[in-house]
Amino acid sequence: MPRPNNLRSRLKRMGVKSKPATPPTPPAAEQASPSPSTPSSDSSELTYESLYPTVEALGGQEVETTSGPAYVIEKRYPISHLHGNGRLLELFGCDAPTASELAKTTDTLDLRKLAFVDTETTGLAGGAGTLAFLVGVGFFEGDDYVLQQLFLREPAEERAMLNVLMDTLGKMDGLVTYNGRTFDVPLLNTRLTMNRRPAVLKSMPNLDLLTPARRMWRGRLENCRLATVEEEALGVHRTGDDVPGWLIPQLYAQFLNDGNATEMQRVLYHNEIDILSMVTLTTRLLRAFGSPTHPSLSGDDCVRLATWLDDQGRAEDAEEVFEAALSRPLEHEAYLLTLKKYSAFLKKLDRRADAIPHWEMWAAYEPAVPDPFEEIAKFFEWHAPDFSQALDWTERGLAGIQTWKNGWKKRDALEAFEHRKQRLLKKVADLMDGDDA
Repeated sequence: MPRPNNLRSRLKRMGVKSKPATPPTPPAAEQASPSPSTPSSDSSELTYESLYPTVEALGGQEVETTSGPAYVIEKRYPISHLHGNGRLLELFGCDAPTASELAKTTDTLDLRKLAFVDTETTGLAGGAGTLAFLVGVGFFEGDDYVLQQLFLREPAEERAMLNVLMDTLGKMDGLVTYNGRTFDVPLLNTRLTMNRRPAVLKSMPNLDLLTPARRMWRGRLENCRLATVEEEALGVHRTGDDVPGWLIPQLYAQFLNDGNATEMQRVLYHNEIDILSMVTLTTRLLRAFGSPTHPSLSGDDCVRLATWLDDQGRAEDAEEVFEAALSRPLEHEAYLLTLKKYSAFLKKLDRRADAIPHWEMWAAYEPAVPDPFEEIAKFFEWHAPDFSQALDWTERGLAGIQTWKNGWKKRDALEAFEHRKQRLLKKVADLMDGDDA
């Protein structure tokens, strides 16, 4: 790639000479080997290429297309390759219908024909002016996992790059991405449209791993960025060759300015690990969502899967998984979460009597939280009339609220519970008067 004249000028002032494209042939008298006391001009001259790696150092090759050359870096891994705590081939043992369900498609997905796609772009906000200068695509081919990285040496190669990309994706059943539903896929569709090609990616099934990953780990991990999930949950540890994602657009702009591919090597590494980690993560998520009571899952895993099943309208399955969660060791916060989620689930099914033990345990763990006291009081007031018990739980809720810091929240909560208390006192009194009569 041509380097700007301003960089050449700076290097010339530093005494660095650019290597000619075709070195001139020296006169015959000068072709003899130099004496030891006279260093060779080849060894003493500094060249740009000797100081800074150019795009050739990325190890790719040109692929000719009808729109010109595209630059493709390809690596192959055996499917037995261990990435983090899983081997790539373990994906084939997962449940394909679960993949279809998570991808929100009625198509039957062949797990061997999924394309794992991740882009590195000139901007993180998307939009018509944003280019995908690197598109990584991982896919299975025989006993290999093939990693193709399509790199724009210059923006003018975009149409050719898209040709190679669509040739690859056209052979696949569906996509696997991480936040691809809202970023990568719309961006690539925009680039296809701007290059007068059909935006067909929006119609391909897309298993976006971010959504189920959030189901599993939101609140348990610092965040749900892929780099965090892979390190904390998948046993993947990136080397110092990695580069933070927010810096990548700036590094590519610098590459276009000076042709120095040093940082692009790090960007390729970042993209490569993303593509590999998505395979391990897909396996982990398909196993969990496909077998939510599996003994390998923690109680915290189970309660999160139970809420997902409930959202899918699979109440019977959800109840089984809630029970599995309560039967397994749970940390304090996870146990409270399970009590809250399960009791709300039972209430929604109009099974408040079954929820009572869980509300009682919640009240015992958090005596200053009024919610379980209110639910039990409402049950005994309206659904299984026992006004004395309803009054008792209301008064216990009031006592907890009294421990709050003074303020409008405390005043509102006290007013609501006091109103319930007065109503129950009247009902108890009326009941006693009726007994006396």
